[in-house]
Amino acid sequence: AVVSTQSTGERLLGSPADINYLRTLDPTLYRTLLSLREYSAQEILEMELYFVVTESILGRTVNVDLKPGGGSTRVTRDNVIEYIHLVADYRLNRQARAHYRAFTEGLYSVLSLEWLGMFSFAELHQLVCGSESGDIDVVDLQANTVYQGSYTAEHQCIELFWRVLGDLSAGQR
Repeated sequence: AVVSTQSTGERLLGSPADINYLRTLDPTLYRTLLSLREYSAQEILEMELYFVVTESILGRTVNVDLKPGGGSTRVTRDNVIEYIHLVADYRLNRQARAHYRAFTEGLYSVLSLEWLGMFSFAELHQLVCGSESGDIDVVDLQANTVYQGSYTAEHQCIELFWRVLGDLSAGQR
């Protein structure tokens, strides 16, 4: 589903994601970044970390500066928190910016941001993906369905549809 993580849902609602969203998106990176806070100054220096991320783009390995001059700025005990936040920002916001922009422009061309803003992440997730239990309230759905063209609630196909849907188990729906 499109809204599979809270960070994605929050992005659709216009909020940038922060490091806490890594917990579901990339648990290993999340734990690794947070563990950096526990290392001594010497241990951090021995890791020889710089304010860059290495990524494969079209089969080529590329270093991307997390901040201006990042390739020559070592991570130290004094700036490790900044490094953690910049890596998280890169992974959650900067790395997929073009993809999110294209997706949200398409989405907003169909649904206005004001309309989407009425919903919390959980509500948006339920609208797009359905309930956690997978169950559909058939009676509520039937009561709130608007028919168009030659279809009405009394149409033979519509009555058969509701009968079949009502007979299915929650997992089948």
